[in-house]
Amino acid sequence: MEYSCIPINNDVREYKISRKDRSLITYFDLFLLFTFICTVVKHQFYCQSLFKSFSTYFLVALILFRFYLKFFIVKEESLIVIREIGVQLKRKYFLRPSTVVEFIEKSKIEQIVINEGITKHNVIFYMAFIVEGKNKMILAFEELIPRIDTLLKIYKGTQSLIFNNPTTMSIPSSNTATTNTSSSTNSTPNNLNTPTLSQVNQNNNNNNNNNSLPTPTMSSTIDDSEDFNLK
Repeated sequence: MEYSCIPINNDVREYKISRKDRSLITYFDLFLLFTFICTVVKHQFYCQSLFKSFSTYFLVALILFRFYLKFFIVKEESLIVIREIGVQLKRKYFLRPSTVVEFIEKSKIEQIVINEGITKHNVIFYMAFIVEGKNKMILAFEELIPRIDTLLKIYKGTQSLIFNNPTTMSIPSSNTATTNTSSSTNSTPNNLNTPTLSQVNQNNNNNNNNNSLPTPTMSSTIDDSEDFNLK
C-alpha cells in the first residue's frame, strides 16, 4: 500500500491510501488460468469435448467466481478533511467505475479515536469517527488499513483541522519543559520577605567588623604547626 498526503490549501487536506495494481491478480489466479489452459490443450490433443467432464465445469465456475470477487477489491481510499466543515470519505474500486462517497459534518463529529482490533491472525489499529446519532463508529479507512505510524500522522492532522487541537496524543517536547522550567525560575514567590533599610545597615556593619579582624599570616601558621610537632 502507498500513503500520500496532499495539502490542497491551509484549510483542506487529503490523505490517500492506495493499493498497487499488481495486487489485483494473485498467484492462485495464475494457477487457475494455467490449469484451464492445460485442460483445453489436453482435450484438443485427445480430440475430446471440453465440457463433458465435471472438472471442467468446476474449473470454469471457479474462475468466474474469482473474477466476480475482483469487483469488490478496493483500489483507493481517501480522507478529505475540511476545516470548520467536516470530512469526506471516498472509496474507489478496481473494476467498478462507481465511487462510494460519504460526508460527515463537523457538528456531528463527537470524537476521533484510534482503536485496537483483534483479528484471527494479528492485531490491527484503525481510526474511527464517533458520530452523533449513530450506534456504530465510522471507519476512516475500512478496507485499506494503514500502519500505526501512518495512522498517527493522519490522526494528528485531522485533529488539528477539525478541532484545532494539534497537540492531542503527542508527547510533550523538550522545548515545553524548558519553557516551564525557566518560567518557574524567573517567578518570585509571594511569601518572600524583603529586608528593611535598618537590617541592611546592620548587615553592612557586621561585614565591616568581620573584615577588620586580623588574619593569621603564613609565618604564624607555620610556627604553630612546628610547635605542635615538637610536642
